[in-house]
Amino acid sequence: MRLPMLALVVLAAGCDDGTAPSRPTTELTIAPTPGLPMPLTFVGRAPELTISGTIDVNEPCYDFSASLGEARDTLVVRLRADRGDGYCPQEPARFAYTLTISGLERGVQPLRVVYDYRGPPTFVQLAFEGAVDIQ
Repeated sequence: MRLPMLALVVLAAGCDDGTAPSRPTTELTIAPTPGLPMPLTFVGRAPELTISGTIDVNEPCYDFSASLGEARDTLVVRLRADRGDGYCPQEPARFAYTLTISGLERGVQPLRVVYDYRGPPTFVQLAFEGAVDIQ
């Protein structure tokens, strides 16, 4: 069984001269959770956007990471679930997560949230596509 709580920080590299705008950074906190799935929620308070929800996997032995990208003017958030090696109980598992993106400006931001499962099975699921208001 993996650790019950996993906190992961992914930092984007910036320029040293201070003239270029810094890239947004992410912080992911994730933990097993019993019960029903939570709805995907968004709280935008500049310079941060916090995304909370649950992700379901076919067994509890997954490692999670988050990454940011862009597609045209849309911010793309990818929550990746990688199956660990070795024996794992064959029972479905649900994980609650909070993903905080820092370094965003105020305004309406087109957003896509993708769950990228690296199983087996391996597949991609679109969790959200729309716009969020960062106040």
